[in-house]
Amino acid sequence: RTSPRRAVPAATRACLGPRCTTETSPVTVTPPDPKPPAASGDFKLGINALQNTGLLRDEFNAGCRYGLSMNDFMGAWFLKRDFPDATVIARRYFPQNFFMTDEQLINGLDGMTYQLVYQGYNEADQGGQDGRDLFQRLQQDVRLARHMKRIHGANYRPDKAFYIGGTFSMGTPEWFNQPQATENARIVRESGFADAYNAGEIGLDLHLYIQNPAQIDKPNEWIYFSRRWEPWFQMAGLNPAVRNVHCTETG
Repeated sequence: RTSPRRAVPAATRACLGPRCTTETSPVTVTPPDPKPPAASGDFKLGINALQNTGLLRDEFNAGCRYGLSMNDFMGAWFLKRDFPDATVIARRYFPQNFFMTDEQLINGLDGMTYQLVYQGYNEADQGGQDGRDLFQRLQQDVRLARHMKRIHGANYRPDKAFYIGGTFSMGTPEWFNQPQATENARIVRESGFADAYNAGEIGLDLHLYIQNPAQIDKPNEWIYFSRRWEPWFQMAGLNPAVRNVHCTETG
């Protein structure tokens, strides 16, 4: 049965396992204040197939409607063409250790011309995830999202052509230790990311894991791991009425 607790975005539920839908005794979760209002709605659960787009097609044939394909943009587009109700995320494995120009990112994503959900940087492959690096990558995410919006026009929307920013590693950015947490909240606002998210111009992507299966029974720890998306709404200005959170890695 569906739990009466506050809804958990899409793939985040994978972190919590079957307890999301089969729990028989309610557990009270008290996240840090201020609390965003409760949200409700549908979610999609799928797989990150990396470069095995054939596996993703097999899963789509079996009923899955959410998946990520890496380095195979045409294969990803064929999936979206054949399963128009699916969310198909496309990413590129980029060279590591340096930030790229907007043009390099766009070219690396094959121009972002297909009606797919595109992902930019991955975790800390190109730079840090706090402070100055966080500001730089969030600004660049917003610019790429708006570039895609100009390309796709009315088709730029979450169920067709869209861009998701962030794709941060588990445990990042820092939300629980000062002064970095307050600095990061300011950066999310001043970079324009919060405004772009609230306007429906960009999605938020995070990698959300738990340390071990025992954490499923420790709701006071979820905020640090599988529910780490919450501080973006509680501290950094994202509007919880806008439901566009993705989790492209979990476990």
